[in-house]
Amino acid sequence: MGRRKGHFHHEEHQIAEAYALMGRKPEAVRFLRSAAEHGFPCYPFFVGDPYLSSHKGDPGFETLMSELRQRWQGYRALAQ
Repeated sequence: MGRRKGHFHHEEHQIAEAYALMGRKPEAVRFLRSAAEHGFPCYPFFVGDPYLSSHKGDPGFETLMSELRQRWQGYRALAQ
């Protein structure tokens, strides 16, 4: 891996999308959670991502979205 250029959390999100499109939900959620933990916790983007729409209703995905929604609402409250 060595010296990194850019932000790997974007690639983690794209890997999550690829797993989602393959129907591999646990792997998709794992990479999506990792993207959020590594600097990309963008609830509105994730919840509206058409490549992740097949995960709506999946317990792991819904748990992650709930966690990210709470964090996002906290950020919004601070900004007001």
